[in-house]
Amino acid sequence: MNVGLHPASKESPAGRKGSITIGFEVSESMRKVVAAMKERGVKFVSPIVDDKEIKAAHFEDPDGNEMYFVEAQQQWKDYDRTKATV
Repeated sequence: MNVGLHPASKESPAGRKGSITIGFEVSESMRKVVAAMKERGVKFVSPIVDDKEIKAAHFEDPDGNEMYFVEAQQQWKDYDRTKATV
């Protein structure tokens, strides 16, 4: 599993709702994951976004913190993350 952490920024300063976002890469179909999570009571804040590189679904935890699931499309699945630089 890959987890993406997005820290506070100028546009989203620390200490406010939305100042940090956590993402989870899924290995199953995004539609299947979203349907299963909705059955468990997870509140999604937008529909699934598909930009042809990734599919993403944003949701909130019980405290209102934003998180998201992401499904990589084929070209991203083949990307060698071990060679990525920050």
